[in-house]
Amino acid sequence: MSLLSSDRRASTDFLIADMQMPDVTGLELRLKLGCAGKQLPTVLITGHPNERARLQTLKTGALLYLAKPFSDDDMLGRIRLAVEQRNSDGRLT
Repeated sequence: MSLLSSDRRASTDFLIADMQMPDVTGLELRLKLGCAGKQLPTVLITGHPNERARLQTLKTGALLYLAKPFSDDDMLGRIRLAVEQRNSDGRLT
């Protein structure tokens, strides 16, 4: 949640957040940043995946909803693919 009040928010280009954090969910953080005028490419991770949350997350425009456990290579590969797909669709700036 401190990202919302951080002076570094303006220079943040990408968000990777957990769905379950102490003060706010990753999805809420993404939406709050959007309301504050900062639309970020986002990867949300979770240790408790469910289809409803995945669909809701992707509907907001997040790049990925990634279930734990995952390897660094898996995460980076999936992010790379998602960014490439968005770039080819013209939806990620």
